[in-house]
Amino acid sequence: MEFGKDLNTISSPSARVAEIQKQLAYLQWRRVQVEGSIRAIVDSEKVFAERDALLSLSQDAVKEKQLWTQEIVADELCKPLELSKQFVSDFEEDEDRFVQQAQSNSKKHMQSLKALKQKIEKSPTSPTSERLMSQIAGLENHIVASGHR
Repeated sequence: MEFGKDLNTISSPSARVAEIQKQLAYLQWRRVQVEGSIRAIVDSEKVFAERDALLSLSQDAVKEKQLWTQEIVADELCKPLELSKQFVSDFEEDEDRFVQQAQSNSKKHMQSLKALKQKIEKSPTSPTSERLMSQIAGLENHIVASGHR
């Protein structure tokens, strides 16, 4: 469509009116198109604004729950741990049994190493026996250092 046609060049009044009507119809059609585009943009921005508001509220709720949880944990950690006498007694007995078992195991290991050492000393000297004696000494030192002898 030739838009902006010079109306002064049109000599007949009916042709002029027809041209003006065509231009008005075109302008009205363009106005409807532009209004539709604007309405679509405004609607999409409303949707985005609503989504952003919901997201913000959701994040605030999550953040509040995190803070609440952290406050409870901090409060509980500040309180002294309450243990019954029975629990403490049972714990101490378990610890004593563990220490006795560790000492017993260490003693058995030392005895085994001593017996192995004696066997190696009775056999003829070889590079293997020297290496074994070195390893046995290392194990004995480790058992003594652990304090369970």
